Amino acid sequence: VESNFKREMQWKINLYRGYLAICHSDDHHLNPQQIERLVETCGNQVIKEWRRLPHIVSHIHVQYLQAAQMIMELQEAAQINQGLQPANITRTASVHDMKAIVKTWKNRLPMISDDLSHWSDIFTWRQHHYQFIIQHYESQVPAEN
Repeated sequence: VESNFKREMQWKINLYRGYLAICHSDDHHLNPQQIERLVETCGNQVIKEWRRLPHIVSHIHVQYLQAAQMIMELQEAAQINQGLQPANITRTASVHDMKAIVKTWKNRLPMISDDLSHWSDIFTWRQHHYQFIIQHYESQVPAEN
């Protein structure tokens, strides 16, 4: 049991490191390579754990499916934040990528059988990034007198 706990904690620690790198970095200045490494490491660890499970998918697989979604959401949020950096904000591709991610989030919704606590975390995560986008663009608009 202890070895399972340690393996599970490895990917969770890397996932939360990625969250912290995005949410609590100074003025959202990211090191994209650092986030990408955390996403890749986390994904590899979850895949490794998935392969240890029985081949017949059951309730024990759910935590790893949820982990895969959280990893995807982390990667997408990193792309949004990177696209809003001053060096990238004028690039049409960055704005297009950000709009595509927001549209994906709008279409990626829970099913009736999904765990609502998992989705509560996902929606809170997304809301944080929606607010970041809004604040960023509001700060770009010249103040009216």
